[in-house]
Amino acid sequence: MRVVVTRPLDRAQATAAELRGMGHEPQLLPLSEARHLQDQVRTALSRTYPAIAVTSAEALRAICRFDISSHLNASLFAVGRKTAAAAGEAGFKNILVADGDGASLAALIAQHAPPEVVYFTGRPRSPTFEKALTAAGIPLTVAECYEMVPLAPSQDEILDLIKHPPGAILFHSRETARLFFELPLITQNLTAFVPCLIACLSARVSEIVPPALRDRVKVAERPDEASLLALL
Repeated sequence: MRVVVTRPLDRAQATAAELRGMGHEPQLLPLSEARHLQDQVRTALSRTYPAIAVTSAEALRAICRFDISSHLNASLFAVGRKTAAAAGEAGFKNILVADGDGASLAALIAQHAPPEVVYFTGRPRSPTFEKALTAAGIPLTVAECYEMVPLAPSQDEILDLIKHPPGAILFHSRETARLFFELPLITQNLTAFVPCLIACLSARVSEIVPPALRDRVKVAERPDEASLLALL
């Protein structure tokens, strides 16, 4: 089955390899790319913190461009297994892993009640984690260390999708789904995608799918890529 991968190119390559291993044909259609905010990272790393929170491996890639040796003994709270693995590769020693979403990450941090947390994150992002941690009374410093910059696919790429619909389209994030369904040619030709499986990482991601395609949506059992690919 031909499967469209909409995530950023550096991450899409790993997804494509998984798909090939499953016998599928990946088609890469990156709709955004990460731009690291080096000045903000440098400022955030100029002091140490008792605890660090990360909800993406991209945040770790951004901070690892600097010397982070003085931060490696802090408790690092990772949103899920892949982010935790990236933290381990970066050299963090005390890693605690949540269940894959912002609410579970906030609950895990509240359980350990560190005196302060720095949240290395990107923009745009969901407010779920920050709201939950604030409600739990945990002091939080937000350090934006990257931003996702939209990419515009070529008209030929989109016309090809419309004329030759894939078997499935993967959406790893709410923002990526928004960018896809706001493309003018996609908006004007939604019926072309009625035969497609719309695979979404979470219920929040699926909310972006237009009503005309809602009955084609499947939501991953857990907010991780293994569960997303299991929908295929």
